[in-house]
Amino acid sequence: MQAFLEKDKDTICAVSTPPGHGGIAVLRISGDRALSLTRKICPDLPLSIESHRVYFAKIVENLSKCCIDETLVTYFSQGRSYTGEETIEISCHGSQFITQKIINELTLIGCRLAEKGEFTYRAFINNKIDLVQAESVLNLIQSQSQRASNQAIRQLQGELSHCVSEIEDELLFIGAHLEAQIDFVEQDIEPQLEKSLLSKLSITESKINSLSESFSKGRLLKEGLKVVLLGLPNVGKSSLLNALLVEDKAIVTSIPGTTRDVVSGSVLHSGIEVSFFDTAGIRESDNEIERIGINKSLKELQTADIVFVVVDATNINLPDINPNDFQNKNIYLLLNKIDQISSLEKINKIKTELLVQTKLFFKDQQQLEILEISALTKKGIDNINKLLIDFISMDSSENSIAVVSSRQYEALRSAADYLERAKEQLTIRSSPEFPAFDVKNAIIEIHKLLGKEYDDQIMDRVFSEFCLGK
Repeated sequence: MQAFLEKDKDTICAVSTPPGHGGIAVLRISGDRALSLTRKICPDLPLSIESHRVYFAKIVENLSKCCIDETLVTYFSQGRSYTGEETIEISCHGSQFITQKIINELTLIGCRLAEKGEFTYRAFINNKIDLVQAESVLNLIQSQSQRASNQAIRQLQGELSHCVSEIEDELLFIGAHLEAQIDFVEQDIEPQLEKSLLSKLSITESKINSLSESFSKGRLLKEGLKVVLLGLPNVGKSSLLNALLVEDKAIVTSIPGTTRDVVSGSVLHSGIEVSFFDTAGIRESDNEIERIGINKSLKELQTADIVFVVVDATNINLPDINPNDFQNKNIYLLLNKIDQISSLEKINKIKTELLVQTKLFFKDQQQLEILEISALTKKGIDNINKLLIDFISMDSSENSIAVVSSRQYEALRSAADYLERAKEQLTIRSSPEFPAFDVKNAIIEIHKLLGKEYDDQIMDRVFSEFCLGK
């Protein structure tokens, strides 16, 4: 990102549409010389050009004047574009050869190829958007569902920024009153003022905590729900994956160890992408390839939101895994192959035996819910889907704004920690400079979140995932 700071005045260009063939492709040029440089390869543009107006024009080679393509050229004047700079967008035919030819011409006449996220970075630097809105641009591009898209749009329109700015104003008010008391350090803060400041700190801290607690929902909207199917070989994990996806995604055989790698697939539930991961059966194995698959299974477990431990109703045994690997996981037991059990009485007896095993295995867990299923006959699949929908609904709300990036979450948590210390200092009647220092640090964290204070590390973290054209 340091490169951006050193080359802010360059006129940059890039293809904004995805690579490949299509009806059209869009190229973007931004910077002080966007129009003058474009004129060198687009002589058809009129001398008097209007902002937000589309012009039909030929693109030609700068030296030979040979026609490259017939295009539509849109002009955006300084201050009225996405980046805040003078900007040109060229809509040409969607051939990779043509787009690359135009980009080559632009770089030959003085443009520089844009770096990842540089257009959005310039929009941020030119105060068109704040850092939260910049992140929402990427979230909107990457959104996989209506809910994720709606949340990104709301952040782009400034809803989260507004909430954070209100917190900033409250902290500035508190900080100003504490700073004013430093000149009178020999005197204690008046009891009434101290009580008022403590109340305001508590209210502001509560708002920060509420926002940071929304991160689980925001992450769910952004990344979707990850469900890992875990169990011994031949308990029916692959058949269950196929049933949940309503397609034959995984190979199913009676041979133990058939699944050697992690097989995955996704569906949408309540507007959230739910990804299922069928893992290799957990067991001791002399087969090196199978052991690699088992290690991959354990790695998937670490990042799972929900773990379905699949158990064979005809031979109940839990996988040989360290119970510590299941800490802080949402775990459910799926008793599979109940179509092979002849009576309800036998099913209840099997469930009782399974609960005994579960209590010994998951010592720190409360009694786990057992769902009776048959991946073969699809019995109980509806109950699994209902469980997932309930889980999503519990963590999601259409009408509330959510924090979606770990950077935002970390800044909020750090700010809350500083406020907690400031409250402690006020409570023990410390000199006002101590709580003032903590409140000042909390303000700095809020400024980092909004992008009012930033460094190369913050910029890299925000913009490194962007594509070249955005």
